Amino acid sequence: MIQLPYIIAEIASAHEGSPAKLRKLANAAIKSGASAIKFQIFKRSNLLSKNNSLYDDFGKIEIPFREWKAILDEYTAKNIDIITEIFDYESLKIIKYHDCHIKVPSASIADKLYLNEISQFDKKIFLAVGGSNLKEISDALKLLSKVKDVILLAGFQNFPTKIEDSNLSQINLLKAKFNLQIGYADHIDAEDLLMRFMVPSIAYSLGARYIEKHITLDRSLKGRDYYSSLNPPEFREFVNHLKSISKSFGDPKNMGNSDAELAYKKFSKKYAVANRDIAIGEKCYLEDFYFLRTGDIGISENDIKKYLNKKIKKSIKRNDTLLPNFF
Repeated sequence: MIQLPYIIAEIASAHEGSPAKLRKLANAAIKSGASAIKFQIFKRSNLLSKNNSLYDDFGKIEIPFREWKAILDEYTAKNIDIITEIFDYESLKIIKYHDCHIKVPSASIADKLYLNEISQFDKKIFLAVGGSNLKEISDALKLLSKVKDVILLAGFQNFPTKIEDSNLSQINLLKAKFNLQIGYADHIDAEDLLMRFMVPSIAYSLGARYIEKHITLDRSLKGRDYYSSLNPPEFREFVNHLKSISKSFGDPKNMGNSDAELAYKKFSKKYAVANRDIAIGEKCYLEDFYFLRTGDIGISENDIKKYLNKKIKKSIKRNDTLLPNFF
């Protein structure tokens, strides 16, 4: 059975540093039917150099630890998974005793102190591998070897990420190389009405069962992280779209025998039809039959050889469909 898509509503910095706006986004994610909400938690001084041109800007979106504790207390009690993307070692203490999963940002894939600490947590770990090579991923996984449940999350944000940079082929490579569950963080331009749904759909069909997508309250305002973010109604449509795609996979073990396919066989396949009257006790030969659409499932040309040269126990009139129980 194909695993249903696990859809992560990524809030990132769309809250603009406002806990009230963050709550609106989280509530919209819940209403959308998403599987999880993802919060990004950091302490600016542990993440950026003061010489970084973005240092002051990040101060505007940094939410204090006390606010995060209240938010996590509130939303881990709701009927939705919470994923926390922790960007620095100190911020890990915020979530240690909360019922939430952890995403390791790709920036921390080589942070040994950070990864060793995370390996002690009894939580599901999403390891972001965007911009990383196979050795970097392998080295990180060695440090996380005690973790029971690790998901590799491909994809990266380039404000927005171009189609040609999506590199969806890495999904199969990662599955084959590491034998772990795979996810995909989609960052396609949200204004591209076709590809914003198409790219994550392809990722899902390739085996990425965890799909991350940004959400914002109003993309037209061009706030933070708006490039690849969907508005709440669009996000709800996206969730429904991806879940509908999962239905198309079906069950390969039931190939040719589903109710729909059996109905199709009745309508379109050709079966043996008598081209003459055949009396009880007569033997049947190939030249006694045409193969035509009959509206019912009978004996196909592939199976007719099982019945040739055998006597029938029921008389058949010309144009009657030959059935297995006639022998």
